[in-house]
Amino acid sequence: MANNGIETEVLKELKKRLVMKREEISDFLEKSDPSQKSSTDNIISELNGKGLITYVMMIGKNCLAITQKGMRAIEET
Repeated sequence: MANNGIETEVLKELKKRLVMKREEISDFLEKSDPSQKSSTDNIISELNGKGLITYVMMIGKNCLAITQKGMRAIEET
């Protein structure tokens, strides 16, 4: 599971939307905690490394999608 609150919040938002662009995650982070916007890449990297999110190609753009493992991790919280 995500080891900090902001990763959990990103996963919860991804669970609602299923797919988000990197920019949308960055905007979400800026709204929830402006100090976290600069760590967007780190948060994405951590979640991807844990297998909770994955990259997908949507209409020629790289996006991020929550995995089944990520869905289960959110349900456990």
